[in-house]
Amino acid sequence: MASCGYGYSRSEVVDMASEYAIFIGKRDKEHPLMLKWFMLVRAELVEALCMASGSTHNPKKLGFS
Repeated sequence: MASCGYGYSRSEVVDMASEYAIFIGKRDKEHPLMLKWFMLVRAELVEALCMASGSTHNPKKLGFS
């Protein structure tokens, strides 16, 4: 992702989210978030965006491949 112009790579996003989850008490240091978490959140975001727009666009056309 960072090579495509985004500010952070997937692993950096997961690391930041883990640190925040630990900070607010939702996780502990022994159980950080994993890349699978990121993939699930991304899939839910794509679905929500498609439903909110009322379209039946292919998520790959929206840039989520």
